[in-house]
Amino acid sequence: MESAANHLIIHSAFDALAWLVAATTLIMLRRTWFADNPVGQELRFGYLAAVLFGAGIGAWVFGTLNGWASGHLGLARSVEGALAGAILS
Repeated sequence: MESAANHLIIHSAFDALAWLVAATTLIMLRRTWFADNPVGQELRFGYLAAVLFGAGIGAWVFGTLNGWASGHLGLARSVEGALAGAILS
């Protein structure tokens, strides 16, 4: 039972870290880069494609790493990882 509690703590810590990174990145970009460089109409499709690709990669990478750190081998997805991947792309 103690091992399951440790895995839950590790999983929760990675979830919290993913939310923190995503929120911090969003705040930094909104206050700096996006304020001075809005995405032009002709670039919006590519921008959206990059965000969706980043979300997919982030979901699988962060979800899988989170699962491995929690002792569950295999592939996994993470909503927080998708948010971080979309924001970072």
